[in-house]
Amino acid sequence: MILRKEWPLLAAISTAMGAMLLLLQVSTSVGQTLVDCPAIQPHLSADSNLLNDLQPQDVMRTLRRMKRSVPKKLPPEITLDPPGDTQVLPPHWDIRVKCTATGVPTPIVKWILEDGSQFGPVLQLNYLQTDTTATCYAENNVGKAQAVLQILIAGPGTPPNEIVVIPMLHQEINVKWTSPDMPNGRITEYIIYYGEVPAGAIEPTEWTTVLVPPDEVRHKLTDLKPKTNYAVKMQAISDRGPGVESEPTIVETFPLSPKASEAAEVVVHENNINSEDVDVQSVKINVNASNEGLPVVSKIVPQKGPISGGTNIRIEGENLDTGSEMNVKLGEVPCIITNLTTNYIVCQTKPAKSESFESLEIVSDGESFQFKHQFQFV
Repeated sequence: MILRKEWPLLAAISTAMGAMLLLLQVSTSVGQTLVDCPAIQPHLSADSNLLNDLQPQDVMRTLRRMKRSVPKKLPPEITLDPPGDTQVLPPHWDIRVKCTATGVPTPIVKWILEDGSQFGPVLQLNYLQTDTTATCYAENNVGKAQAVLQILIAGPGTPPNEIVVIPMLHQEINVKWTSPDMPNGRITEYIIYYGEVPAGAIEPTEWTTVLVPPDEVRHKLTDLKPKTNYAVKMQAISDRGPGVESEPTIVETFPLSPKASEAAEVVVHENNINSEDVDVQSVKINVNASNEGLPVVSKIVPQKGPISGGTNIRIEGENLDTGSEMNVKLGEVPCIITNLTTNYIVCQTKPAKSESFESLEIVSDGESFQFKHQFQFV
């Protein structure tokens, strides 16, 4: 029989046991035992008995502490490694940036490039040629966050385009080009590298450089050795820095041209002509025996190609390299010279507007020479 005066003690024991059961449930959900719970440890001694020592006020205090220790929900916060919203790299370099986001619950993190490409938390880009922008996105059920990274390339990502290297008369080399496809800034100048290639070698032992203004697209290399292999390569410079170099092109300069014969003076005496036709005592005729004649074309092969262009035409004849600046046209359609000698020209057609027959035209130093040979665009 329980006496009335024992009721408070029984109530305290019941409360303590109920609290103990509640703490057991809580500790189980977080993977700990009650005795190991840090919030309970201060209230236990090495030889204590849980049921004897645990007081109701201790239980309530512990529950309040545990409630305060439960993490609150937090929106994402982003950190980039390496830090910064702009990265400047030389052309053809790689980049690796890790995006980390804190928050509760743990956010989902991903990178998205401006072209729509997606990555995980680590952005890895290789052999970069042009500027790009990447955005890190982090999201959980509390909110979203993003960080924008701008990647700039410090110099042209490609060399000058359509480089053509043509040997000319008088130990000269004519170099033509167009601007690079990926300038990455404003082009400030071009650099032409050239040098003599020793026998058995694949490149010069020493390069000579020539600086060319940004508005020029051709240059003539002079004072070269005759019948000698030269390597030529180019590089574009922008206001951010130097770009990548082109692959070397090797050409052989022409041999020395024979000296032009002096003008011969021919005297025609009156006993060699009919005096009734010529009323002079003698006639002097100057004959210029120079071997530098006008361009002559014997044939072109092939004689037709698609209107889309891209046909490589071989033009054969004589004196086809007499000018320092040579151009070929088929009507109004340019044919870009890729190889030039005194006996032949190789050029590639550009697209034509329609199917047609077009006459061959060679322009040497601004002087036009028309030929009967025609090319058919089909």
